[in-house]
This record gives sequence, C-alpha cells and structure tokens, in this order.
Amino acid sequence: MSPAAPIAPPRAAASTPLVGQPLRRVEDRRFLTGVARYIADINLPRQVHVAFVRSPHAHARIVRIESSGAVRSPGVVAVVTGEELARTVRPIRTPYGGTTYRESDWPVLAVGKVRFVGEPVAVIAAADRYRAEDAAELVEVEYEALPAVVSIEDGLDPASPTIHDELPGNLFVDDSKSFGDVDARRASAAWTVEATFTTQRSAAVPIECRGALADHDAGTGRTTLWTSTQLPHVVRYGLADCLGVGEDDLRVVGPDLGGGFGNKANMDPEQVVVCALARSLGRPVKWIEDRRENFLASTHGQEERIWLRLAADAEGRFLSLESDIVLNGGAYSIFPDTPCNELMNSTSSVLGPYTIEDYRFRARAVVTTTCPHGPIRGVARSQANFAMERLVDMLARRSGLDRLDVRRRNLVPPDRMPYRTVTGLERDSGDYVGGLDLAVEAVGWDEIERRQREERGTRRVGVGVSCFAEECASGTVRRMPRRLYSIAGYDGALVRFDVRGHVMVLSAAAGMGQGIETSLAQLAADELGVALEDVTVRHNDTDLVPYGMGSTGSRTAVSSGGAVVLAARKVREKILRLGAHVLEVPDGAVGLRRGEVFSLADPSRSVTVKRLVWVAYRREGTVPPGFEPGLEASAFYDPPSHGVSSNAVHAAAVEVDTETGEVRLLRYVVMEDAGRMLNPVIVEGQVRGGAAQGIAKALYEHVRYDADGQLVNASLMDFLVPTMGEVCDVEVVHMETPSPLTVGGMKGCGESGIIGGPAAIGNAIVDALGGVGELNDLPFDPERVRALARKVA
Repeated sequence: MSPAAPIAPPRAAASTPLVGQPLRRVEDRRFLTGVARYIADINLPRQVHVAFVRSPHAHARIVRIESSGAVRSPGVVAVVTGEELARTVRPIRTPYGGTTYRESDWPVLAVGKVRFVGEPVAVIAAADRYRAEDAAELVEVEYEALPAVVSIEDGLDPASPTIHDELPGNLFVDDSKSFGDVDARRASAAWTVEATFTTQRSAAVPIECRGALADHDAGTGRTTLWTSTQLPHVVRYGLADCLGVGEDDLRVVGPDLGGGFGNKANMDPEQVVVCALARSLGRPVKWIEDRRENFLASTHGQEERIWLRLAADAEGRFLSLESDIVLNGGAYSIFPDTPCNELMNSTSSVLGPYTIEDYRFRARAVVTTTCPHGPIRGVARSQANFAMERLVDMLARRSGLDRLDVRRRNLVPPDRMPYRTVTGLERDSGDYVGGLDLAVEAVGWDEIERRQREERGTRRVGVGVSCFAEECASGTVRRMPRRLYSIAGYDGALVRFDVRGHVMVLSAAAGMGQGIETSLAQLAADELGVALEDVTVRHNDTDLVPYGMGSTGSRTAVSSGGAVVLAARKVREKILRLGAHVLEVPDGAVGLRRGEVFSLADPSRSVTVKRLVWVAYRREGTVPPGFEPGLEASAFYDPPSHGVSSNAVHAAAVEVDTETGEVRLLRYVVMEDAGRMLNPVIVEGQVRGGAAQGIAKALYEHVRYDADGQLVNASLMDFLVPTMGEVCDVEVVHMETPSPLTVGGMKGCGESGIIGGPAAIGNAIVDALGGVGELNDLPFDPERVRALARKVA
C-alpha cells in the first residue's frame, strides 16, 4: 500500500513534470481565507429578492389563487402566478431517444395542478427576502386534494390516479432488451441465485444550497444569470428554449460553488423564473434557496427497486444475468437528463467489472407525486453495484465457494482489454484481480477472519468487499442516439499567453471543489514548459470559455483535461517554431524544458519562453515567415464514443453489536485506479469525500415521505448526515493504469468513492452475523441490523 503522499507547494524542479505530483491546490487560499465568492455574495444595484409560494399538497388541483393581499404588502414589486408566467415562458420539456420514453411538460410555476410538496405555485418579488417571505404568506391558494402516489409500488399500481395526461399508466419509460441466449445459459447452470434489492431515496445536501441572480440589459437585449451550476452552457441552452430567445442573448456565470454532487447539474424552474422576472421588471432579481427548500424542491435521486437473477457454473463462473429495474422518477422529467439517464445507466452498470455475455433487462421509471428525480454523485452505479455485489456474495454462500475466488474468476482480465460489455461500456485498461488483492491485503482480511474464529459475544466482526468499474466521459457518439442535444460529450478549452509570459487557461469545466484550477494548470504547465504559478485557470462563464458540457459524470479530467492538453500543444508548436527561428536552427531541432526552448544539438544554447512570448506579441526581432502575432489556441476534445472506465475495490471491516444493531467501521480501504493521476492529493480527496457519502448511504441517509406524500425529514435535524465521528479514516491504495484511449491516459475518479460503500458494508455486516440472513434494503439502520442479528445463535 502506498503511504499518503506529502503535500508539496505549487512548484516543481525544472526537469520534473508537474502532472503526477501531490501539489497543494492553488484555489484553496481563497476558500480558506474567506474571500471565495458564492452566489449569495453577489449583489447588484436595484436588485429585488424573490420567495416562492410552494404547494403543501403532493397532488391537487389549483382551484383559485388570491394574491391581492401580497400585492399590497410593503416592499412588494411583483406577484406572478403560473397562469400568468405561462403566457411568455415555455415549460421545461426534455427529449430522450433510443427508448420508449415519453416526453411531458414541467411548468416552471404550477399551472392547474400541483404534483409534489414544494412545487412552486407563485413567486413574490420584493425589496428584500424578508418582505418577500412575509408577502408569500399572504397568498391564498385553494386546492382540491387528489390521492398521492408516493412509492414505486404506488406508481406501478393500475388503480393509482394518472398524474400526467401525457403519461398514461404513470410511466416515463418501460424498456427491455436482451443480449445472447439467457434462457439457454441459465438452463445449463449449476447455481442460480435471485433477489430483489431496494435503494433508498437520497439527497445530495451540498453545503451551499441553490441560488440565482439574473440581470437584463435593455440596451443590448442580453440577460445574465449568475447561478450555482455545474454546467453553465447546458443551462444556457435550456433557458433559451424556455424564454424563447437565442443562446447569444444569454450569459450564464457560475461563481464559486459550495458543492454540487449532481444537485446542480440540472436546469431548475427557479432559474427560469428569475430570468423571466428580470426581463419583465427591468431590475436584477435574486433568489437564494434555504435548506428546507433544498430538501423539498431540489432534485432527489437513487431510489430504485432492482431484481436480479444470476446463473453460474459449478466453479462460480457467471453464465447469465437478468434484471428488472424500477426507478422512482418523481413528478417531472428533469432537464437535461430525464429519469432515463439514471435508469438506463443502472441497466448497463449492473454488469459490473465482470465478463457477462448473456444478459436481459427490463427498465421502468414510474411517475409519482414526489420531488423530481435527478442525478446524485455516482449516478446509477451505486445502486447497481449494491445489488450485483450483494448477489455475488449470496452466490458464493449458496454454492460454498470462496467469495473472493468467485470474483477473481469473473473479473475482466487485462489480456481481454479493451473489453466492451454487451451494453456498450468500455473497460479499457486495468488489473481488476490485482486491485482486488491489494484491497484485501490492505484491509487485513485474514486478521478479521482470525478474529471471527476466536471471538464470540454480542460484538461480531466481519469483512466485505465490492468491485466495480465506473464509466467515465462517454463521447458524443454514444449520447446522440439518446437525443441529448443539450449535453454532448465534448469539451472546449482556450490557452493563451499574455505578453509577459503568463498563461490563461479558459476551460468549459466547472469548479465545485474538485481542484480543477490546479489539475488543469498542471497539464498546461507541463505542455508549455512554464511554472505552475504562471498559469491561471478560468471557468464557468459562457461568455468567457469555449462551448462545453461542464463537470458531471467523472468527465473533467478526461474531457476538459484533454481539451486543455490539445490546445496547449497547438501553442507549444508555435513556441517551438519561433524558438527554432530565434536560435537559428531548423524546425524540429529544438526541445522544450521548464522555462526555455533549447537546441537539441547543443542544449547549452537556449532562449526563455518569456522572451519568445515577448517576441511573438511585440515583434521585437524577426519572426518566421507567416508567423501570426500572439500565442493562443483553442481546441475541443470528444472522448472515445463508449467512454473509458476507472476501476476500484472497496473493502470494509465492521463490528456489529447484535443487541443494539449498531455498526462500527473498523477499517475502510479503497483501491482506486483512475488512470494517469494528475495530482494524487486531489484524487485522494475525491475518493475520501465520496467514500464518506457511500458510508452515509449505507448506514444513515434516507429521504422519507409518508403515505400522503409529505416529506417527514426535511431538515438537518432529521436527515442523518454523518459526522467525522461516524466515518472512519479512509485508506486509499493506488494503482495507475493509463487509458490507451484518451489524450493523456486519464480516467475519472469524481464519483468512484461513493459507489462501493453500500455493498462492501452490507457484505461485511452479513459476514459478521455468519450469513444467517441477507440485507437487501438500504440503509442498514440499527432496526434492520438488529432484526437480522436476532437470528444469530
């Protein structure tokens, strides 16, 4: 196991590449000294603040809205209802191709009907937020209550009321597909195991809630939206459609983000409303979400019911897999992903890192009267991995085979890579068995098994493992059949020297705490032969950076990093050409080292990069024929069509109190292979943060609705976010197998940390209790664990 890398200052020796070094993050200073600028910190002259009137019902017709009291309230500038706004603003409507998915409208303010508690019905604009909130209390809305449709079972029940006329049967999608001959392979199996798993509804809970500030310039006809977002160009695309304007009439700026985790990877109704009000009022309009709103009306995710049946031969080699996956899609189809993104990714991801050629699935997303379903870190992979890895342990117990050996026999071997799954996921590189062995050794597997044999009593120890491969950065070719025109696979970057030799990198990525201002600068600095402190990365502004898809889906290192590398290489070639001319040697007879271009024939002859930049801009001295002034270039990078895959193994050692059901983590190890690591400090930070979320999903967090569709734990007093007291130290073991398919060999690691926790911890708990029963439903709260522990002799 590699020891934790010491953090180095942001500087390296002249001949040492910056990429791969554990450098301190350059952006951290502004966050740690309190000068970061979040959406709540931005204010404009004459701005008004908005508050939303939100539905207290899960499902109801709107009979009447009386707003006269609010209109007369001091400081109120405007009161707008859904009916009024619908005259000028189109509803959100999102396509998704290649499936049986059906589109439906999402009015940005409810029109005629509400479909979840917290849905905005009207909006108040006032001189400050306090007056807006007070006026919102004066709006009288008369509702005719309708039956709530809350759970997956409710959504599938033919007797449930129809929620959208456009979606009969309350289904967004009902799709199925088969690969190979599943029935024949299962008929030949020595072992068949099946089970149904449920994964709870989750909330991303970023430390900063959502927010938006819009300003309209009547002189230019342009509207600027500052908003906490992971994908500014995608939001601009959606806004243009809803507002009926061109994309060039809009600018979207993402200031510093206080966490995203997928929660800020959508275009939300509130963003549209704020822009529409700014355009109509001729004043800046600001909205900052409070925590209760974030729980009620910001997208939830990850609620699925997964049935799997796995067939294997006598030695545990997998023959076939069948799945029936149902996702609770909530009340509306989000933009840009729809519920299909998570659902269809679940059907693909459930194959895991294994060689399975015969597979059949059915996939459904039901409509319910709950908060719309959206992405949360680890989209689909966490749920699919939980189900598959629990089932692998069940197969091992049923057959009497060793659970590690079963995995070793089925993991994709290096000599079959690149290996493409039957569902089209690319397993491009890695040593999956080697990674499993590293994690098992690091967690002290043999020691835990020794303790199991020797110790008895009310505290039982156990160990569990979870293996997975994570799709990262799929290309545009894979996305286009889904009609995801708003979110392709490519990203853009522009790299520019200024006259004094400082480099500006303009990237379509979105910074939200993952350190891109450091890692992208490391890439550019190495390509251009400059120091890290001579590079500045700017991002998250549609007027400033090239077109791109922002930061989601563990894609930034691959897509955005690839674009930065390609743009920097164009500039590098221009520097080398100019350097050869100044040194009076042929083109191609020079090299680049930190800070200077040198003659390959006589390395003592050199010229500094800063001198060459000055010549390129100021034309002091001669330049090659046809050499254009300046040093800048842009590039776009579209990753391989089927993406690439990072891989990881999570191993957990636990202690279970059989009397109370308490689960205590003894050790938690992550073996991570993210391809070529740009910065080990950043990789380990991403993995540890994700692992904390995976532990939370396994043991604590659960968004709960009652039978009437009322959210019963919409506060941090009731929604159990773990503290450092509940999360043990996460040990990270690195493997590094660069991808042969991407620029620079990078893969992603942003979501990997959250994926393996539920399965590894679940397997460890069952192991601690001697396999007396199974844990198929998340989370593993004390009541659930205690019920299983009662079976222990």
